Amino acid sequence: IAKFSSCLQRTDVGKSISTALRRLLPPSQTTVVDASTRNEHLFCPTSGRWLWNEAHQLSQHTIRFDERTLEDVAATVMGAEPRSGSIHIRKLAEGGSNKVFIATGHGRRAIIKIPDPVVPAHLVTASEVATLEYLRTELGIPVPKVLAWSMTSDNPVGCEYIIMEEASGDALNA
Repeated sequence: IAKFSSCLQRTDVGKSISTALRRLLPPSQTTVVDASTRNEHLFCPTSGRWLWNEAHQLSQHTIRFDERTLEDVAATVMGAEPRSGSIHIRKLAEGGSNKVFIATGHGRRAIIKIPDPVVPAHLVTASEVATLEYLRTELGIPVPKVLAWSMTSDNPVGCEYIIMEEASGDALNA
């Protein structure tokens, strides 16, 4: 409950849920993480709501990772020096089962995709990477090149991820 309290604090309904949880649970289980010290918007869903069992849904769509280590991995594949602060990550979008970030810096841009915990571990990420590689190399379809990936959360970043080139072309929503 503690790790989702800061996600719940974002909305009026979330505030009432957090208040109810504080009344029901001992203080040790309802510690609120200070959002000013962490980029909670990177980890929590920010574009949707659930009508039923919102705390559980938030837990299924909240993924924690080491933001600085992810920046270092992105820096390395983008040709920048890790820990130099030259690469910055911001959330670009989120879907029903993943979050998409854009890493910018060193004159380059890369897309980072992180699956939510609701997605079955390992095979989905590996399958997506294999599919992109097959489409690009065997069929000649211009899909982004995968620069780095991990199909397990047993890595320094702490979650599965795919870092890929940004697709060229015009955005359809522009």
